[in-house]
Amino acid sequence: MTTVWSVLIAMIGHIILIIAAVPGVIEHPHGSVAAFATALIIMGIGSTSFPLAMEFIVFNLIVLSQLVASRLAFHLWSLSSTRSQRFA
Repeated sequence: MTTVWSVLIAMIGHIILIIAAVPGVIEHPHGSVAAFATALIIMGIGSTSFPLAMEFIVFNLIVLSQLVASRLAFHLWSLSSTRSQRFA
């Protein structure tokens, strides 16, 4: 859920950045600079929290893949030992 929130925050920053680029806003230099700075800060918050959330997801995927690989190796070993006992 943290990933969803961080992406939404970054999207809000992008929307503010688009609003800052509208010709009516650019005519007022103080307003356009303020909107640009606000958009950069909001996009930075969203972009910074995204990798933090992804770190836990990647870690869980690595642990899960190791678990699946060890179970698969055990099943293959048990199949091969059962076959060798039948044909011996």
